[in-house]
Amino acid sequence: MHDAGIDLVHFSNMRERLEAFYLEPDSHSDSGSNESCNKPVAENSDSKDIRHYSESIPEFLSTHPATENRVLLVERYKREHGLL
Repeated sequence: MHDAGIDLVHFSNMRERLEAFYLEPDSHSDSGSNESCNKPVAENSDSKDIRHYSESIPEFLSTHPATENRVLLVERYKREHGLL
């Protein structure tokens, strides 16, 4: 992330938005379950690609530290390596 020049604030905002979209219970759902919901995908020529990402993003998020923990890890790494 640091080598790619990705700002920590932008990274955090992006992760929080992805988590809210893919991992938080659907506010329209009656069940209130915490399962990842499949968001509707508009049908167009890119639907196959979009559908692939809409299925793989929750999987990616579930295998990585939560945003808050990830930000703390990055900040600690930067302090330890004199990058802050």
